[in-house]
Amino acid sequence: MALALKSWIRERISTVPTASEPLADFPELRALLTIWRHAWADAGGQVPDRRLMDPVDLPRPLLPCMFIYEREGERFRCRLAGSRLREVFGHAMEGRYLDDMVKPESAPRRNAIFNMVLEEGKPLIYSGFLVAEGKEWRYSRRLLLPMRKQAGGPVDQIMGAVHFCDPPPGLRQNPHDPDGQIILMILEPQPADRSV
Repeated sequence: MALALKSWIRERISTVPTASEPLADFPELRALLTIWRHAWADAGGQVPDRRLMDPVDLPRPLLPCMFIYEREGERFRCRLAGSRLREVFGHAMEGRYLDDMVKPESAPRRNAIFNMVLEEGKPLIYSGFLVAEGKEWRYSRRLLLPMRKQAGGPVDQIMGAVHFCDPPPGLRQNPHDPDGQIILMILEPQPADRSV
């Protein structure tokens, strides 16, 4: 990842202590993070592989807003996208590359965020305004979870979900910011509390 992109990310990122709850107002994203943390614990404190998090086994309310991207060289190809995402983007996303679905000036930073999730092996939350080419700006919060396509393989996939919502009061999209990012938060993987 280029030094300038790493600097851009580091300027915007915060690490969230494990005791805080940045998804308190987003129950479906919180549920997905809890499931990932259980899979992380089941994988011995390592990034889990997909068989531990099959979308078919996840809560049904999550499915319309879920996605899976796979790294292919320097790009990320969408392998799965829920019906709500197809509705918002206005087309099927499966088979398309991330950098083809966002504004061209946003693609390097978005790819850098996705690469960081895989390199760090930690969940990441980001909030901001959707930058789909040709679409109006939509505020959202996204959860990105690192995954392995196969047990013992490289960390090469991102499973996640998007929650579309109204922005916090007074927050507006900056027309001079081509990426629309407001908040980036790395979450520490932690053993899941089995009582949850």
